[in-house]
Amino acid sequence: MLACCLGMTLSASVAAMDSDATAPMTPPDSITVEHDAIFANRFRLDRTVQWLTLLISRSDNQEQLVLVQPDGSKLNARMDSPDVHWWRSPTLEIVTINRPMQGPWQVSAPEGTVSTFIGVPDMQLSADSMPQPLYQHEQLKLTARVLVNNQPLLRADILQHLRMHAEFVPVNANHALQAGQDTVRAGRPAVMAGELRDDGQHLDTKAGDGIFTMQLPVNPAPGEYVLTINTGDGIYLPPFREQVTVHPMPLQAQFLQGRTASQNHRLDVSSDATRIVPGSLLVRVDEKIPGGLNAEYQVQAPVTGNSVSLEIPQRDFIGNYSLTAWIYAQQVGDRPLSLLLPEQRFMVVTSQQQTQQLLNQLAQQKQQQALSEQAQAELASVTQAARNQGSHRLQMVLLGTVLVVGIFGAAIWGGIALRRAHQRRQALQVLRHQQASSQKVGQRDLSSSR
Repeated sequence: MLACCLGMTLSASVAAMDSDATAPMTPPDSITVEHDAIFANRFRLDRTVQWLTLLISRSDNQEQLVLVQPDGSKLNARMDSPDVHWWRSPTLEIVTINRPMQGPWQVSAPEGTVSTFIGVPDMQLSADSMPQPLYQHEQLKLTARVLVNNQPLLRADILQHLRMHAEFVPVNANHALQAGQDTVRAGRPAVMAGELRDDGQHLDTKAGDGIFTMQLPVNPAPGEYVLTINTGDGIYLPPFREQVTVHPMPLQAQFLQGRTASQNHRLDVSSDATRIVPGSLLVRVDEKIPGGLNAEYQVQAPVTGNSVSLEIPQRDFIGNYSLTAWIYAQQVGDRPLSLLLPEQRFMVVTSQQQTQQLLNQLAQQKQQQALSEQAQAELASVTQAARNQGSHRLQMVLLGTVLVVGIFGAAIWGGIALRRAHQRRQALQVLRHQQASSQKVGQRDLSSSR
């Protein structure tokens, strides 16, 4: 069976149930689970407990621990439940339960195994509060840590498996975040900010010290949000939440891209003297050039100035370019500001020499096209004239043809008429000859009869 360390002060994370409570800026408070309510591997929870976290150390990696709930049902690491998060390592188990049942709980393990029920600690996330006002495109250093009974967690076997990430969750500005209440979303997706690490790199000063760090980009559009820090990779803790307001940048920035080979790019930045200390404005631009090259430009505002203009030369390299602009300034009230503008990308498709050659070719093509159009116009004029002359000749030919055909037809018709008249004369002569012969024969017959 499990042995309980009765000498420890054990507690459970809770959130108040009062709906009139104001919005919390840190994780929920905790109550103490009295040691006289713990018997060996048993403990009791009341109705105020919202989160339950258990730490169980064991020597056998094969043993299967079981949690017995007040109603007799059992929980184990193989179960899939959105309210139960069970993390296991070879020597430790961390169990987090959202809204656990009220009443007596029991931790059990198979007989013959050796485990130590460390207790019900108050494990919670803690993070630095955000400065106010918070500006869009601002870059901040954000640190967070895990507290166990209000002390930083330093156990390497837990820290090496712990992951944290931050996000801005849009909320309805007309509804305050109540104690123990999930974020009131405004219908827009959350804006991921990145991951916090305890690896000693970038902004993190020391690896394994329990302090997780990141550079927080404030990229959401101006509005109301809840900055939320969550844990992952199986070790689940109640999220850290802080309601914040993102304001527009306290200055104006405009990037003007050069459109010709002789026109440079330019970044204009101006600020208001009532919000930004005069002379504190500094702009730096990092340029990525095709071929893996880089260039850096910067300009400082005059002592009493509130605006700067930085020119970036137009280059003659074909390929993709990108410009990243940092703006540093001192806000009135001595808060330093670091803002990172959205990256500007563009492409150069031809060099200046190629561009000039292309322009010359286009000019030659236009000239040739103009000559071609002129030649085509002249050809069309000549063709039209030829068509007109050809039409006149055709009319004369047709008229001659008609006359020839008419004369020929008349000749043929005349010949036919002459032949028919000749034939009629011949027929008439034959008829007359026959009649004459008949009369002679008749006269001879009459003479003979006499």
